[in-house]
Amino acid sequence: MEDKLQLLYNSYIENGLLSSQTTFEQFSQASPDVIQSLYQTGVDGKVVSSQTDFETFSSSFLKKKEPSQPIVEEEVMVS
Repeated sequence: MEDKLQLLYNSYIENGLLSSQTTFEQFSQASPDVIQSLYQTGVDGKVVSSQTDFETFSSSFLKKKEPSQPIVEEEVMVS
């Protein structure tokens, strides 16, 4: 299943709010100022509900955290 950000990207493209030359990678790495602009454009273009607040919208852009690597402790052997 596609994630929220991919669905949002597709909606912006399909509704002509974003150029198809903009890659998903560029879209997903938008700066906070661009995210604010995308939000307002989406609300104005009725791609994003006016009941969706900016915080909820921008949370789609948060990078998924990589699973943390386990800490490996090395044993030091003294002879």
